[in-house]
Amino acid sequence: MNNLSANIRSRLRDFGMTQKELAERVSVSTVMVHKLLSGKSSSTSTNLDFASVLECDPNWLKTQSRIKSEWLGGIDAWDS
Repeated sequence: MNNLSANIRSRLRDFGMTQKELAERVSVSTVMVHKLLSGKSSSTSTNLDFASVLECDPNWLKTQSRIKSEWLGGIDAWDS
């Protein structure tokens, strides 16, 4: 099982959602969801849609890592 399929399964369990419900919410076929979960497909043009429905970071969904996207520095006035 690859990261994508394991992570989708994990989020489905977290939400108590079925494969059919996921397919309907992402507007893909149940066959597509099955292929992702079985590892027969590891990439999809709808990764962002899956991440949105599963309320997770799209990078985490595929790799279990997050890319830090927020600015960590403070804001300083250049001219006082």
